[in-house]
Amino acid sequence: MAEAIFNRLVPAGWLAMSAGSQPERGVHLRVISVLGRLGIPTHLLRPKTLAHVSIKPDAIVTLSADPMLQKMIDSFQPIEFSCWDVPDPLVLTGSNEQLDAAFLETFRALEIRIRILIDTMSSSIDTNAFCLRSALECARTHSLPNLTSQ
Repeated sequence: MAEAIFNRLVPAGWLAMSAGSQPERGVHLRVISVLGRLGIPTHLLRPKTLAHVSIKPDAIVTLSADPMLQKMIDSFQPIEFSCWDVPDPLVLTGSNEQLDAAFLETFRALEIRIRILIDTMSSSIDTNAFCLRSALECARTHSLPNLTSQ
């Protein structure tokens, strides 16, 4: 979901790739549903491991404190790293409406943090490591509104 949101919002030349330590076999159907309802293309989204990321990233943002993922990230050092506290809708149970709402809440949380990161980086004349680190920190620590009531 984060990859699709980021790549939809960024200026030309910027790219996000989503990867994990143990990716699912396919993109979750609720992710496809949420993104589709919001007009965000999903046809190029594929689960992949961090080991299959073919370019050296400028930064890595994780959405969980997965020790296995952290070990993989360490192989990319030195790069900028941030762990964002974003709700994981996959751990929830409930009715279809509740689960749809949880995925939408995660979408909104990611969108807010990604917009902050992009806005902070775009407003800077300098895109050096310090600026990237500052932008990542700004996005990570931004207080999210109560998304369940929107």
